[in-house]
Amino acid sequence: PLDTTGFGATFWTDIVDRYVGSPELDAVVFVNMWGEGDDSPMYRRLIDDVAVAARRFGKPVAIAAGAGPVGAYAQEVIGSDGSVALGYGLRGTLRGLHTMGTFVRDRETPRPPADAVTPVPRPPGPLPDTGEGRKFLPFTQAMALLDRFGIPTAPHCTVDTGQKVEPGFAGPYAVKLADVPHRTELGAIALDVGRDDLERAVADMRAIAQQHGLPETVAIQPMTAARGELLVGIEGRSELGPMVVLGIGGILVEVLERVGGRPAPLTHTDAVALIDEFRDLRLMHGYRGSEPWHLAQLADLLVGFGHLAAACHGWIESLDVNPLLVTEDGLVAVDALCIVRDTEGIR
Repeated sequence: PLDTTGFGATFWTDIVDRYVGSPELDAVVFVNMWGEGDDSPMYRRLIDDVAVAARRFGKPVAIAAGAGPVGAYAQEVIGSDGSVALGYGLRGTLRGLHTMGTFVRDRETPRPPADAVTPVPRPPGPLPDTGEGRKFLPFTQAMALLDRFGIPTAPHCTVDTGQKVEPGFAGPYAVKLADVPHRTELGAIALDVGRDDLERAVADMRAIAQQHGLPETVAIQPMTAARGELLVGIEGRSELGPMVVLGIGGILVEVLERVGGRPAPLTHTDAVALIDEFRDLRLMHGYRGSEPWHLAQLADLLVGFGHLAAACHGWIESLDVNPLLVTEDGLVAVDALCIVRDTEGIR
């Protein structure tokens, strides 16, 4: 690494040529601390030199924007021919380069193609609304969709108005409004509910639903002990087609801001490579004597999510399974939010 603060303007062209042209370097990252409002002649020169050197030497060059979006001039000079990559933040830029390197490495390894996938039609019937103008699958349909693609789900039952509360599994229980996208904000979930308190908990959920004009179906599940949480999801409208997304789940997904992804459908090799991107966090792979998070099963589940993403690409906007619980016996999904497009077939 080289810090050019104080003398960079004087020697900048020579610095860029030496670094980008060096046969000892496979890629070069420039950390840009100018914001989009900076359009000075010096800034233009710095951007120009990077773009010229990248095209001359044909080497991967990236600019890590550390002060927010770059300006229009920089975007124009960088262009879209792939000579210069633009990332936001040094850490995110380095992760992007690592992912591209992994892709190139794996692409050269002979491997069978991903399995062919038969399309699955959108479930019929009216769907609940998120309150923001988007439709989503009811709880039971979302869980059934996971089951269909080999993704283990926790035992569950739903109780509609007028039905008896008779779960076919032992407690303590988690009780929640089934068809509500953001339960926590409404207080629409109760944990560690005993059998004697189950009727009251269901009544409390229905009262919340009535207060906010929401569907009154209540879901009941057994409490599940976990030693970790994963986030697995599907992004249906990426530029690369449907994507399977993986990250550390629960609140840590917001703290770490760390997710990775692969285009669907995935091969087993794709899934293993995606998991390996998180090795540096040590949570999934075990630390201080703890066991890894059932990584062989996780790879199989990622392949299943890839099949789901490809099969339902015509109508799934997004799918979030957060958390996918890491239990002593394996991985299990306790909830899923599946946003559905208004019109099937729009991609």
